[in-house]
Amino acid sequence: MSTKKAKHIFNTVVFNDLLPNEDIMQSIGLHWTGVANGGRTYYNIEKKDMPDDEIEKSTLSIDKVSGVFIVENEYPDFNVGDVYSPFDLLVKLRFKGDEKSAETYLITQGYDDVLKYIAELIFDGKGKFDAYKASELLKSMDYIRVSEIGRDEILIYRIVNGVMKSVNIKSDTVSIFMAMIKGHPKESVLANELHKARASVNNVWLMFEGKPYDLQMDAKDTVYIPFANGVAKITKGSLKIELIRYENLKLFMPTESMKHTLKLFDVRNRVIGNFEKFFRCAIVGHDREELTEKEAKDVLAFYSVIGYLLSNFKDLALNKAIIFSDAGADDVNRNGRRGKTLIIQALRMFTPTIMKGGSEFDPNYRHVHAGTESIHKLYFIDDAPRNFNYHALYTSISGGISAERKGTKAVEIPYSHSPKFVITTNWVVPRNNDEAST
Repeated sequence: MSTKKAKHIFNTVVFNDLLPNEDIMQSIGLHWTGVANGGRTYYNIEKKDMPDDEIEKSTLSIDKVSGVFIVENEYPDFNVGDVYSPFDLLVKLRFKGDEKSAETYLITQGYDDVLKYIAELIFDGKGKFDAYKASELLKSMDYIRVSEIGRDEILIYRIVNGVMKSVNIKSDTVSIFMAMIKGHPKESVLANELHKARASVNNVWLMFEGKPYDLQMDAKDTVYIPFANGVAKITKGSLKIELIRYENLKLFMPTESMKHTLKLFDVRNRVIGNFEKFFRCAIVGHDREELTEKEAKDVLAFYSVIGYLLSNFKDLALNKAIIFSDAGADDVNRNGRRGKTLIIQALRMFTPTIMKGGSEFDPNYRHVHAGTESIHKLYFIDDAPRNFNYHALYTSISGGISAERKGTKAVEIPYSHSPKFVITTNWVVPRNNDEAST
């Protein structure tokens, strides 16, 4: 159920004829009184009829081009010059300011049915495809265009229950409209018109105003983890998980965790799951609940690493890369298969990530970050080789990232929105205590 779409359809179909739909006008609480010499159409709130010489004393006139009503004369609770959409008047006159009831009314009256009104929503009075009307319909259906400084391309997403889903506009645009007309009595006629106008149809996205990504970001003491049944809000110092509805937060990118339902539990009395047992085995060599003081300290430190990587909040005072290696690793033997990559795969379930093999990641290559976007919150470098240049990552870790795609200008991803780095290796990691970067 989309009240946004229903309001758009209601506001649009009011003006489908030379004179606005009489039934809809009366449902709002308006009565047509006539057309003045200047061609302006007038309506009254109470009086149904007016002498010709009194028409311009009516309460409202309409501007069909803009699809709005303009207050022309004084009336209780109305000010001359105020502008109202049809839905605004429905709320004010019929539902006495109760917008929720007005939205429910639109749904019950079928104004969320795109198929029923499709001919009026994307075609003009002559049956030709109308790019502007079509773009406004798409906006009401929660399609958005994202723009980034330095990135000259069209990025379209559809917001579904608070999640941004990418749209392949080159191959799917015509199909989107074809799906809208499927089952219409004049489906073949409308389909032919779409085919004739396919160039305009495919370019309809150009009429969208570009907006920056508006994703939900974590705070210093708060992390938001998305699931199928809501978003888990975890706050530092609290042992309670709060489940929040998606519509009460900003937007999210799709993650694997959204396919799973979170069952709330008592954190104090929780049962240790198989994955946590795996963690403990990897850290202390066993999964028993009883831990020595040193083991408990090691486990807590590792849990803190996982929490750090799950949060997309970035603190300039704590800008670290995480490196997973093996105890006893050296420069001679390459001993792996300890589960390091498994940890990475688990983290990828919860946050948008980019992943590269250690041998293919060259920090000196100009386009090394060509695939990195501001939506990525973790950057995994898997299986770094023995001679991997960790120091070359310093700028990317401590500052923003310059993502330069071939043939285009670089897109600057600010530090606050750039990904955190996590690296796995089977080799010893070089360390010099005298260097600030380590």
